[in-house]
Amino acid sequence: MKLIPVVTGFIMQRDRSGDLANTYEIPSYVRFDSLIFYRRENWRVQLNFRNLFNTEYYLGSPNSDRLGVISGAPFSIVETLSVEY
Repeated sequence: MKLIPVVTGFIMQRDRSGDLANTYEIPSYVRFDSLIFYRRENWRVQLNFRNLFNTEYYLGSPNSDRLGVISGAPFSIVETLSVEY
């Protein structure tokens, strides 16, 4: 049986100003991601798990204005198959 490596990490963002005038703040967040992959000879299969705990978070404001904030992506899974030749 072959070992299948698992990698887990996190992204942490502190509170920050939502606009240039510092009139509101975008809250802090911690997002956990993980991946698992299997490699054999010249090919590799990988699954990425993003936002494992489905954390609600905000990336920033468009054009640093007060008209809204950009929400982060919910939990998602991305599969990748690659071949080296």
